Amino acid sequence: MEIVKTLIIRTHDNNTYDEDREIPESRIWMREIHTLYAAFLSLSSLFTVVVTCLATVQLYYVYKYVSNSRIQADLYYLVLMFPVTTLCNVAGMFIPRAAPFLYAVALVYFMFCLFVVVSLLFNIFGSRKEMSDYLMENDIRISFRVPPLCCIKILPDLPSTE
Repeated sequence: MEIVKTLIIRTHDNNTYDEDREIPESRIWMREIHTLYAAFLSLSSLFTVVVTCLATVQLYYVYKYVSNSRIQADLYYLVLMFPVTTLCNVAGMFIPRAAPFLYAVALVYFMFCLFVVVSLLFNIFGSRKEMSDYLMENDIRISFRVPPLCCIKILPDLPSTE
């Protein structure tokens, strides 16, 4: 991190830009906010409410239609991934001093959800061998043409193997 600071921070009149731009308290930030920033904060808050409402609907459907409790628990984590990350990010925009911590919380939850995806696959198929057997029986090929690599036509589709 110190390397990044030395590249970014330049001295100006015996003060650094870092000293000149201290992170404001949230009440000062909200009192002195520019109109454009306030508009974007309002828009991001609106989208956060929309994401939270959609997650509530998804939670209802997971609760109602998924009978396996282990799969249901994994799906709860995945359904809550977007609301947790958007709430942390919006709170970080409203509380600038807490932003690095809240962004770290959102990133850790996102990484935990990646682990939950792997756990969900094992809960659905049982084991790695059973999953590979299913892929080979149904002749499902593994495609690498997914965003952001979807436009690269030379990427091959690989056959499933053990």
